[in-house]
Amino acid sequence: MINNNELKIKNEYDREFSNIINYCKDNSLDNIFMNIIKIVNNMKIQNIQNYNTFVQYFSKYPLWGSLNPDLGDFTTLRLRAEVLKNHIDDFIWLY
Repeated sequence: MINNNELKIKNEYDREFSNIINYCKDNSLDNIFMNIIKIVNNMKIQNIQNYNTFVQYFSKYPLWGSLNPDLGDFTTLRLRAEVLKNHIDDFIWLY
């Protein structure tokens, strides 16, 4: 967990950031990746327009890799999970 020396929780944003950091520290890369996929799949159910915009963005601007869920391509989501898991201390420092 983030201790008080790393982050002083003063508001809801700090609490949410702390929760994300602790989640990433406590979970494996594969678990983080699978949960990101789950969130994207839920987006498709909850708001198809937002889902399509999200997927189309990565087709148009593949800066973070490719994303084509219909073909099982989640490269960009895997890269984001890796960044979250492997650079937690950098995010804390930046925050």
